[in-house]
Amino acid sequence: MRINSTGGDAYTLYTLDLGYMVGVAVDTTGILYIGLQSGEIYTVDLSNGTYNLVTTANIQLTSITINPLTNEMWASPKVVIGQKDKIYKIDLNTGVATLIGETGFDVLTIDITFDELGLLYGTVGLPTEIGKLIEIDTTTALG
Repeated sequence: MRINSTGGDAYTLYTLDLGYMVGVAVDTTGILYIGLQSGEIYTVDLSNGTYNLVTTANIQLTSITINPLTNEMWASPKVVIGQKDKIYKIDLNTGVATLIGETGFDVLTIDITFDELGLLYGTVGLPTEIGKLIEIDTTTALG
């Protein structure tokens, strides 16, 4: 979708028949990535709406983001059973998700994003819980 920043209305840019999309991230060269809950990661050509599979991560995804300082993809996983607050880096060449650590909240990290200085932020909590905005240490993943 394209969002009109003045009016706040949104327009469909392209319809992508990819499945359950959980995240969008843009790297420092302008490449747009879409992550699917299944772990598949695609690039999308914004000039014509075509998409290509880049890799399939070895985890299911809840959120993806790109570190603007290193151009590395980071992710929070979809976890049903077990430790829910893990943060990973994803190798876009192999799909291998490397565990950075845990936020320490033991609740699902719903979304993560970097600011322009390379600080990582996240939102935690389920719809039935009180949500929290957290800062995440990029060395340990501690929130």
